[in-house]
Amino acid sequence: MNLPNKITVGRLAAVPFFAALLLLYDRTGDGGYYWAALVVFVLAVTSDGVDGYLARSRGQQTRLGTLLDPLADKLLLDTSLVILATGVGDLYRIPVWFPVVVIARDLILLVLSVRFYARWTRGEVRIRPNAWGKTSAVMVMAIVIWILLHRAGPPETVTRIALYLAGLLTAVSGVLYLADVTRRNPDR
Repeated sequence: MNLPNKITVGRLAAVPFFAALLLLYDRTGDGGYYWAALVVFVLAVTSDGVDGYLARSRGQQTRLGTLLDPLADKLLLDTSLVILATGVGDLYRIPVWFPVVVIARDLILLVLSVRFYARWTRGEVRIRPNAWGKTSAVMVMAIVIWILLHRAGPPETVTRIALYLAGLLTAVSGVLYLADVTRRNPDR
């Protein structure tokens, strides 16, 4: 297993630690858990850029990385959104519609991936991320960091605008991705 894939596996492993730290903060109110959760999340989202850069710059892109990287991103982001929507301590509670949009898009992409998996393993299908999806993922990461950094409550107007914009980008990216994959990979 190459270094970029090891970093991705580390991001996958960070998800339960991040969730546990936020839940411990919620249960105890101990700020140490809060700060540890923030550090774990920031390191995890930073690792997303690092593993991608290393894989491309070193020519170490692999099929395993193609599967694990988006899985790690989706687990990290979806977990953080569900936790923030259910309410954690005194942190800003994001509206439920936001994780519903993000998770619905992720589930649609998962179903699409399962549908094309056999053809993908034979090299008959290419599934590529698009700029809209990457932009929406970065926006969701930034929103989670924004909320975590403003423990006493982020500015309401900026937060709402960011949520609506990220929700729109997420929906558009899902539709465009679905259209692109089905256009380039018709059923045989």
